[in-house]
This record gives sequence, C-alpha cells and structure tokens, in this order.
Amino acid sequence: MAQTEGKGDRVSETTGKLAKKLAEVMAAVDRVPKHGRNEFHKYDYATEADIAAAVRQELAQRHVMILPAVVSEKREGDITTLGMEFLIVDGESGESFSRPWLGVGQDKGDKGGYKAMTGGEKTFLLKLFLIPTGDDPEAEDGQKPASRPAQRQAAPVTRPVTPESSSVRTISEGQQKRFFAISKEKAWQPADVKAMLKRVIGVEASAQIPIHRYDEVVKVLELGPQAAA
Repeated sequence: MAQTEGKGDRVSETTGKLAKKLAEVMAAVDRVPKHGRNEFHKYDYATEADIAAAVRQELAQRHVMILPAVVSEKREGDITTLGMEFLIVDGESGESFSRPWLGVGQDKGDKGGYKAMTGGEKTFLLKLFLIPTGDDPEAEDGQKPASRPAQRQAAPVTRPVTPESSSVRTISEGQQKRFFAISKEKAWQPADVKAMLKRVIGVEASAQIPIHRYDEVVKVLELGPQAAA
C-alpha cells in the first residue's frame, strides 16, 4: 500500500473507506459519561474505561482496530513521559495510518509508565473522535469543573418527545449497550427502566431514545432507581 511520509506521521494515500468509518464512529459517540471522581478537588471526570467503552463497540462493528505502541520512554523524578504511536487499521480494506502521540504519568513507584500509557490512550481517543467531556485544560490554575452536589438529586422534569421531533436520529447500538450496562450496574429492573423512559422523555424502549436526549437519560440512570423515582 502506497504511503506518504511526513514529519512524525504516516498517512496512507487511500484512506477513504477508513476515514468514512472513523467519521461514523465520531457521529455515533456523542458524549462520554463521567464515572471517575476526584474527591480531593470534588469534580467528576471521564475515565479511560468510560472512553474505551464508548468507542470499542462502534469500532468493532466496522472492523477497525487501533494498535498502540511505545517507541520511547523518559523519566524525570516521578514523571514518566512515553513517546507513543497509534496505528489505525481497517480490517476490511486493509487501509491504515499511524499517528505519533505522547503519554504522561506521575507516580513515585513503578506505575508511571502504565499511567502514562493509559493517559495517552485516553487523550488520543478523545481527540481522534472529538469527544466532548466538558474538561477544559485551558481553565485557569486551580479552577476545577463544578462539583457534584452531595445532597440527593431531583429527577429531571419530564420533557416528552413531541410529534415534531419524532423524526430525529435515535441512539446507536453502542450507546444502547452502554445504556443497559449502566442500568445493570445501578440495579434497575426492566419495568422500572421502561417507566422511567416514559416519564422522562415519553418513549418506552431504549432504541427510541433520541440522540440529543441520551445524556439526560444516562444521568437519570446513574442516580439509581430509588433516587430517580
């Protein structure tokens, strides 16, 4: 396969099919729920597992693989910096391209490399698919995302899907799987899930959830059946 080489990256000259698949994944993954919690600074964040779960099924359905590699490592004090490379391959067409990346991890023990690899993979997926998380690295020092209220949260006000909005795009299969994974984790019963969907957005099945209401429903799921009642 013909390749063109530039400084620091290699791009296939025939990546049309692969680019189309990546664009489909980008469209399917709207926003990633934040299951991580920084108790010291009191803010939520999207973990590497959250992000991987959001894109994994979408990539697998399209036979696309992302292969990470570590090409260099440097440690200064408790900071480990990895030079990484991500190879993206289309298993059907054979098209591929690679991208250089950096991963940085802080640990006083021997886990700095693992943290750097995990952080590098997380940020690579976020930037590759332009996934919004609400975390802004350009915020002023000391400024953290808004903290999660400690008190019991009230369930969102019902805003049923209107006839005018019935033609909007519904969530993807990958988002449905995430929906069911969260409902199982929070011990929702099928009947309660159905009733919640009917009350909150006016539908009775996860396949009917409009993509622009997905985050709203996920927040209700994460409250748990008792708090959301």
